[in-house]
Amino acid sequence: MDYEELGKRIAQLRKQAGYSQTTLAQYSGISRATIAGFETGRATDLGTRKLIKLLGILGHELSIREASPLPTFEEIISAQSD
Repeated sequence: MDYEELGKRIAQLRKQAGYSQTTLAQYSGISRATIAGFETGRATDLGTRKLIKLLGILGHELSIREASPLPTFEEIISAQSD
């Protein structure tokens, strides 16, 4: 998962929780502009502590797992385009 996908997932979780970017910013102490930039892929360096904080507020956690040896859908499509 890259930063753009992660930002989209954070946006999805935020909306499912019924939070606006402003509300999430208030709860997390992270600026609304930073959250908006991360969700849209413009800001790619959120930082681990901020990411963990956002995920915690949204009822999720960061976990590490072994990467799949199988290609992702995006990798398959990209290979077909080449």
